[in-house]
Amino acid sequence: MVSAIRHSFATYFRHASIHFAENAKELEAAFVKQRPKTTGFMVLDHASFVVASIISSATFLEAVINEFFKDIEDMVNSGNYYKYAELGTETKKSIANFSNGNALYNASVLERYNFALFLARKSEFDKGTESWENIRLLFTIRNELIHFKPHWITIAGEKTETDNKITKRLADPIKRKLRDEYTLNPFMSESINPFFPDKCMGYGLAKWASDSSIIFVNEFFARMSIKSPYLASSEIEKNSI
Repeated sequence: MVSAIRHSFATYFRHASIHFAENAKELEAAFVKQRPKTTGFMVLDHASFVVASIISSATFLEAVINEFFKDIEDMVNSGNYYKYAELGTETKKSIANFSNGNALYNASVLERYNFALFLARKSEFDKGTESWENIRLLFTIRNELIHFKPHWITIAGEKTETDNKITKRLADPIKRKLRDEYTLNPFMSESINPFFPDKCMGYGLAKWASDSSIIFVNEFFARMSIKSPYLASSEIEKNSI
């Protein structure tokens, strides 16, 4: 007997982004309460949790749209159109045809979301809006972490934040995102280290990444006139982080 299985990783990545952010939050609370007892391992654990949460938020976004296209492709190939009934058979066929080509995976993750909306004749995300720019910034941060290239940053004098083009490019937009709602990394608050990647890499940035990713995904399904499969995880997050 031959059987087949198809994995779904979007939910795993969503849970990971919340879980690691919670871990970072707990360490920050412990640090603020017990500064003299802070260890190098605590700092290392904290950085690891923040990085893992941010990367998980980005991979969640990619997994969601890839699985969306695959769901519809599988439905069309099998002739079973029970899921996403709101879209209609012909729309699903158009999406499935696009999914079979090379264009889908040659496009950026953000472009894939708009391709799906275009094929479904739904309102696309407008570039420049807050939800779009949040995800664009999230992927920029994620790329700097995933494709990390060692470099020197001057940390004394007026050039602290401007010597390195990566630091300069990311510092200002991250500051704007964290200014009102989120906190900075307390482990680095009194250091002379640069804003990125040290002072900003805390629970606040992880929470922002997690919030931004689920808001974007839920907005995508709302534009599709489909109930988001991830609304439940939004409620869990409200009660946890």
